[in-house]
Amino acid sequence: MSIQQLSRSGAPGRPTVSEPMFALILLAATAAASIGTAIAGPAALLVPLVVGCAIGVAAAPHRLLLVMLVAMIVIEPGAIDVSGNLSPLLYELPAGVTLPLTTSPIEIVIVLAALFSIRRWDRLSGLHLPRLAFAVPLFIGLGFLYGAANGGQMNIGYNEARGLIFGLLVFLIVASTDPWQLRRLGAWVMIATGVLAVIIVWRYFAIVKPGDLDIPLEFAFAHESSLLLGVGLISAFTLLARSKVKGWQRVGLIAYCLLVCLALVVSQRRAATLVAIVGSVTVGGLFLRKRPVMVAVVSIPAFIVLAAYMGAYWGKEYGAAAQPARAIRSQIDPSPRDESSDLYRDNERANVIQTLRENTWFGVGFGRQFGQYQPLPNLESFWPLQFYTPHQNLLWLWLKLGFFGVSAFLAVVAIAVGRCVRIVVRSPVIGEVEALAIVTAATLLMFLAFATVDIALAGPRGTAPLAVALAVAFALPQARPAAGGAS
Repeated sequence: MSIQQLSRSGAPGRPTVSEPMFALILLAATAAASIGTAIAGPAALLVPLVVGCAIGVAAAPHRLLLVMLVAMIVIEPGAIDVSGNLSPLLYELPAGVTLPLTTSPIEIVIVLAALFSIRRWDRLSGLHLPRLAFAVPLFIGLGFLYGAANGGQMNIGYNEARGLIFGLLVFLIVASTDPWQLRRLGAWVMIATGVLAVIIVWRYFAIVKPGDLDIPLEFAFAHESSLLLGVGLISAFTLLARSKVKGWQRVGLIAYCLLVCLALVVSQRRAATLVAIVGSVTVGGLFLRKRPVMVAVVSIPAFIVLAAYMGAYWGKEYGAAAQPARAIRSQIDPSPRDESSDLYRDNERANVIQTLRENTWFGVGFGRQFGQYQPLPNLESFWPLQFYTPHQNLLWLWLKLGFFGVSAFLAVVAIAVGRCVRIVVRSPVIGEVEALAIVTAATLLMFLAFATVDIALAGPRGTAPLAVALAVAFALPQARPAAGGAS
């Protein structure tokens, strides 16, 4: 079965607006924004934004979401290179524009698209969605009520939960789309992550390596970019493992993998190594039963190369090439540089755990801080939610949603991963559906791994991969028909 055959109506739905027309709408909106800015200043950007997005979401909300997701992958918030000039267009309202709630242009677009997606309720009702999934937004609402009842500041609570709210809206849009568009989504994600990898590599060699940074290295690359690059990497791994990919396609995918790996290395984040390992192991494990020889041929040399690399770079701390080794070594014998970072996170984790011991069942709710039992340096000048949102984002969910809320969330993710694994295991071959299931399962597991060590749920850019992966997991068919396509 191909992706196009997944439509529940028996035939794939077709978009109501052609691609040239949609491109024309975006071009017209851009031109209007440029003219309006020249005449009336930055505040004029809001008018064509609202008009253009209203037209876009009414005509093709799912296609507009695709454009927004690609833009979010390519453009990092607060980027320090040329792409930083485009960042405010996505993540900041024009100067002089004030709204009752803190928001951004990308969030406004997604809200509008979600409203127009509700009309496709027939597709939403056809999802293989467990009833437990409806408990997650319920617990988010209860987290707000519990926080407010105990003196929480709801303006802060809203800013804490913006990522979760955004994720729910993205899930709604993707879940209501025509299944045949899932393949297009995957292709554009790979293109966008490839562009992101190019930007990150260029930023490293043009700005970071020469020492032209006027900010700490910690802020040179966005945290969630590691996760996004990981999604692109395991997508390429999955395509390479399929026998249909040959010739120049294989060469191109190998080059893409090398580029993304280089970007993960030069970003110098330990979480990037964790994400790459979890994703690679997941893909290898799901392919093992179908293509054991291929997995062995790839994994054995990979382990040999890894062992040689670790031996050569074990004692080195600085330089991009040493970062993967540093990430692994830091779990066993952290260097002074890593020990300082680990000490902060250990104290933060201790504070969160002690807070949870005193608020086990209901947490503290949104808008309330976790306890300060181990003193932490004040970083609120550049991280206003420091004492509200810890790095360990799964523990943060427990803090905000309570024990039953975080349990419901993890159970939904586990069910989604289980569905993907069953699709792969029950199929005799690896076709389009199975490949999509492998990428989806790996994305979900990478997200969980990332959320245990870093902030993954606090912002729109971080929650988008989770929302899309969950929607795809529950949109896939439960079993492959006997007459399925070849791998």
